[in-house]
Amino acid sequence: MRYFSTSRLATASLLVVALFFILSCSKGGEPAVLFTGGIQGTVSPVGAATAVTATVQGGQPVTAVPDARTGAFSFANLPAGTYQLGAVPTTGFYPPTEAAVTVQHGATAKADLQLIRDGRIRGTITWEQNGTLYSAATFHGDIKKDFFSLEGDTPFDVAGRNQGVNFVLPFAGGGNPTPFVGVGTYPIGTAQYPWAGCQFFTPNGSFDQYTTAYAGRQVGKVVVTRFDLAAGTAAGTFSFVTFLQT
Repeated sequence: MRYFSTSRLATASLLVVALFFILSCSKGGEPAVLFTGGIQGTVSPVGAATAVTATVQGGQPVTAVPDARTGAFSFANLPAGTYQLGAVPTTGFYPPTEAAVTVQHGATAKADLQLIRDGRIRGTITWEQNGTLYSAATFHGDIKKDFFSLEGDTPFDVAGRNQGVNFVLPFAGGGNPTPFVGVGTYPIGTAQYPWAGCQFFTPNGSFDQYTTAYAGRQVGKVVVTRFDLAAGTAAGTFSFVTFLQT
């Protein structure tokens, strides 16, 4: 009697194991397959992004690092679905508009990202006028084929006044003896251009203007150490002395 009961228990255990094995397999006796694909593309300009992100709805973003020399990036083994493709910009670029990319099983989707420069000018502008030292808090600039300009403004003080400084690197012609050609040294004050100046603004809109435009002699210089018209970038230094224009 005891032997019969043991045999029945052993048979039942085998049935449970067999049932578990059957349920753990898909149709045809093969394991379930996860449908995946990929995304490939290029970030331009090269170096404009530190990372590219792909995010499926309701999921966490996955990240790829673009190649430092070519800007190429790729994602592999992404579950099939629609992803929002974005990027983490480097300093000087705006984040790109995210693009929807559909990933299909066994296929690689193509998607490029193009970033644009944010147009902000980075650096410092400080100057002394009538014994007072000023420092610009905001910058504005313009880089064109035949000229380069820069402006800076201090914050408004409690009386509603602020100070501004600006200079223009030269147009061709117009009394300019040293046409702007990019990297180089340009004298200030020998002619109308290059021109540099300071303005002291008051709340009622009036201002005192100090300028180098008609000094008739060199009263400063601009040194351009880097200039790239296509990329819209420039670097350098400038220094000058201005005179009150009456």
